[in-house]
Amino acid sequence: PYPHFREALYAATGLEIGVPEMLLIGERNFNMLKLAAARQGYTRTDDGLPARLREPLPRGNSAHEAIPENVLQAAIDEYYKLRGWDDYGPTDEKLAQLGMRDFIGLVERGDQ
Repeated sequence: PYPHFREALYAATGLEIGVPEMLLIGERNFNMLKLAAARQGYTRTDDGLPARLREPLPRGNSAHEAIPENVLQAAIDEYYKLRGWDDYGPTDEKLAQLGMRDFIGLVERGDQ
């Protein structure tokens, strides 16, 4: 799918952007969404799966099994770590790494 995105981007903007740049743009966008949510007060405790997806499966190899809460929380913790986020959203270090210095300090953290 990358060539199609690249062609569409070029057609719309006249800019030729490679894969690394497109990935960086995507990561910036994703962090901007998380930053906006953080500014509205959403934190790590608001992330998880809907109740329906935590119910035991009715059939199949994992019938009557559900994702244990500790496993889900560990997966979310790892996801946040890989993203460069803390419990409140993108860290200042992550924002700097992405060249988003204008947004440093905008996330209100519990320890402030």
